[in-house]
Amino acid sequence: MIAEKEFRTITLRGLDDKPEIVGIMNDVMKTHGLKTGQSTIEHIIVSFAKLQKELADVNANREKEMNRYYKWRQETEEQIEELKKTIGTAQVALKRIFDTKL
Repeated sequence: MIAEKEFRTITLRGLDDKPEIVGIMNDVMKTHGLKTGQSTIEHIIVSFAKLQKELADVNANREKEMNRYYKWRQETEEQIEELKKTIGTAQVALKRIFDTKL
């Protein structure tokens, strides 16, 4: 387990080699009207916990909806099988009716 650290400053090094990070920071700055790299990093850190909770909620909801769908699908397949049996029985009955009239 990593020990907790008390942060007092933040330094980003080597951003020239990480254009994807610079791109993300620029997007966050534009989207939220931020002016500095420091405020951008602060915003990303603060929003991280909120976004993590939202993601957990979405995943829980997705799991619930998937279970509901699978239950519905199973019930529907059972109804289809029952209807196929009923149609088969009706076809046999109709065949008997028409065969006896000839």
